[in-house]
Amino acid sequence: MNIPSVDESAERFVRLMPQSTDPVLLILKGHLLVEEHIQAVLNDLLARPELLEEARLTFYQRMRLVQSLLGEGNDDYLWMSIRKLNTLRNRMAHVLELNDLEQRVDDYLADWAEDGFTQSGDEAERANRILHAVQSTCGILTGYRQAHRRIFGDPRFLTQFTMHTKASASEDEA
Repeated sequence: MNIPSVDESAERFVRLMPQSTDPVLLILKGHLLVEEHIQAVLNDLLARPELLEEARLTFYQRMRLVQSLLGEGNDDYLWMSIRKLNTLRNRMAHVLELNDLEQRVDDYLADWAEDGFTQSGDEAERANRILHAVQSTCGILTGYRQAHRRIFGDPRFLTQFTMHTKASASEDEA
């Protein structure tokens, strides 16, 4: 499976994320991009990811599976932020009017703030912070994929090797 370069990932992010200050649109599109990246990490970590397709795992289940497969020492703040993004997205999907939308978005954004941030000043600042949080999340997940591939290679190699070995054994028995 091809892992995009940093430049390819950034270009795709710019192309797919809307130029909008609407936090609902940005969170929904951002959630989709993060979900896609989580699935890509999961596919890279598993020898036969297609076997999980019929399990119809939720976003949260896939996220926790990736987190558990990556093991100790991975970025807890990242997973907390992804959980908050998922909770926010689910809330938006099931409640037509969120009276505390700005507060919920700012709570999610606070995980990415390095400047003592607690509340967005205006719509443009909130939109920029959402874009930064989503792009940072996607970038870290892409980095996990690249690092895993460099260290362990393609997990499908083991599956291909096993299938080849079984086929060779069957030919030897014949």
